[in-house]
Amino acid sequence: MQSFPDTIHSILIDMASRRKRVLVVGANGFIGRALTSRLVSLGYHVVAASHSQCHGISASQIRTGDLRDARYCRRITRDVDII
Repeated sequence: MQSFPDTIHSILIDMASRRKRVLVVGANGFIGRALTSRLVSLGYHVVAASHSQCHGISASQIRTGDLRDARYCRRITRDVDII
C-alpha cells in the first residue's frame, strides 16, 4: 500500500500526462511559488495568479490582478481544468 504522499504524487503524475491547465492563486507567495514550480516540473500548464507582480516564477502564464474583481476572476478561470 502506498503512503499518502506517494498516492498524491501518483495522481499528479497521471493528471499531468493529460496536460491539464491549473490555476494557482497566490502564486507569488511562499506556498504558491513552491506549488507552481512543482506543477510545472510535472508537466502541467500553470496559470499563476497574483495580486502583485511575479518575478522568477516558472509558470506558463502569469495573470496579475485583484480577486475581488469579477472580470479578473472570470478571465483567469476561463479554460482552466483545476483551481
